[in-house]
Amino acid sequence: MKTRLAIVLLLATLLPAGAHAAPNGAPAECAAAFARGNEAYAAGRWDEARLSWEKCLDLGVRDRRVYYNLRNAHFRLGETGWAILHYEKALRIDPADADARANLELARSKRADLRPARESDPVFEKLWALHSRLSVPLGLDALLALSFLFGAGLSLAVLFRGRVRHCGAALAAVAFLAAIPVALSTGYKIWADEFDARGVVLESAVDLRSGPSSRDQVLATLHSGTDLEVRSKTGEWFLVRAGDDLEGYLPARSLGLVNEDALR
Repeated sequence: MKTRLAIVLLLATLLPAGAHAAPNGAPAECAAAFARGNEAYAAGRWDEARLSWEKCLDLGVRDRRVYYNLRNAHFRLGETGWAILHYEKALRIDPADADARANLELARSKRADLRPARESDPVFEKLWALHSRLSVPLGLDALLALSFLFGAGLSLAVLFRGRVRHCGAALAAVAFLAAIPVALSTGYKIWADEFDARGVVLESAVDLRSGPSSRDQVLATLHSGTDLEVRSKTGEWFLVRAGDDLEGYLPARSLGLVNEDALR
């Protein structure tokens, strides 16, 4: 498995960035910066490529292709935290991106702050994998299709007799039962996009403190790429939760938000 992930990541980082077209509908300034970034990346000037692609973000462009190229540049520069952050942002746009998910898993394996592995139910793991790959638009489309099937089945059960009625009732029941997990998954994603703030440590090492000040007690030292739950913001500090029982404050500059709108 690790060999497969390494091959996927190697191919992703070696793939010429210029092979990716500029985001559709992007401003001319972004398209020009995107092209400059492709040229710089192909020439091995990773930092110059990063700065060019970040110009698109400064212009308000939020596109999977921008995050795709940025995560490769940051990985080339050895900036694990930034690479993980952009993997996460790309997956928020396209949860079905298998390469991004595999690369994210490998990048996380290189973090200094590794959480101990927990035993989990394989059935739950498969359900969670399906949930992770289901985007909000796809979930809404699936609910619309299931609603149509439910209505069609219910109509058959009401209007006809015999075998047709039984088939209609069965169709309505299956559609209803299938809609429950899809609705729960889609509803959770809509809620998470709005309110669930998560962050990634960007600096190589940063102290987690008991209060929003550099004079407060150090609770732990976190390293680049650590995933955190972000609770609130106080001035230039974020209140975060690391794991199940560790909560404290980090400087805002040391943390990248996966969902930038969640705390607004």
